[in-house]
Amino acid sequence: MPGRMEERRRIAELRAGERVDLCLVVARKTLQPFRDPARGTYLALWLTDDTGGMPARMWEGAESAAACIEVERPLRVVGLVESYRDTLQLNLERVEPVPEGAWRPEDFLPVSPREPEAVAAELEVLCRSVQDPYLARLLEMLFARPGFRQAYLRAPAAKVIHHAYLGGLADHSLEVVRLALTAAELYPAVDRDLLCCGALLHDVGKLEEYRYDWVIDYTDRGRLLGHTVLGYELIAGLLSGINGFPRERGQRLLHLILSHHGEPSWGAPVVPQTLEAAVVAHADLLSGRTRQFHQILNASRDTGQSWTPYDRTLERYLYVGEPGNRGREGA
Repeated sequence: MPGRMEERRRIAELRAGERVDLCLVVARKTLQPFRDPARGTYLALWLTDDTGGMPARMWEGAESAAACIEVERPLRVVGLVESYRDTLQLNLERVEPVPEGAWRPEDFLPVSPREPEAVAAELEVLCRSVQDPYLARLLEMLFARPGFRQAYLRAPAAKVIHHAYLGGLADHSLEVVRLALTAAELYPAVDRDLLCCGALLHDVGKLEEYRYDWVIDYTDRGRLLGHTVLGYELIAGLLSGINGFPRERGQRLLHLILSHHGEPSWGAPVVPQTLEAAVVAHADLLSGRTRQFHQILNASRDTGQSWTPYDRTLERYLYVGEPGNRGREGA
């Protein structure tokens, strides 16, 4: 393919009418029939990078192009950006597989705004702050497992809604710990060690729920069981291997993991029924919802509009503010 790819153009930067030559990840690939069956099929792709996704269509040579395209791998694409039903779409002229090793997954996935070393250091401090010998032993065993610490620091916390980026799980979990421990300062009856341990581990099942090579998506076990059940299984198995772990304390920790979504309609198998579980459930909601608001508002700050588009998950519009009188973006 002649020509040279543009230097890291992002999907969010593209505008209708532009001709592009760039590299994106193929999230989905299908061959679709034309309305006129005599014309055969066209190629439909969903392409992604660290700023979002967009549809792409190839009208000619669809079958031969599809044969050389791997899903969840980077692909060089050449074509024209067009507006179709108020949505940008890439009409492809040529595609080319990208050589192995030319790009890394981190080049196409959003990543934490925090420095990895700072996150790892904060995690270490919190783990060491747990004084209860049984809970401390649990954390020690868990983070000593081969690859576990690295996965905990790298995994996303969601596919879309909040903290949906590499490092998102650690960012979200540490936010929940900080929020929960702030509440513990106001309510001395809260068991600080149980709260800290539970907040660190409430979403640990997401290590199995998501895969994040080139795209963030669900694993089969994640889709079938969900991270709450997967986290419960993991921690329950570890508790059974710690000699003398107090039975009731283990039940309280497992209850905290099972109830952290707060309500059955939000995916909680049981509702919070202990003080610590209530604190973690509310801290989890506050962290996730605040990040969700932040992401939606940031996406609309440069549009010139005072309100965001309607958000179906929140079931509302969000107020961005008048131009020149808007809050700072922050992290």
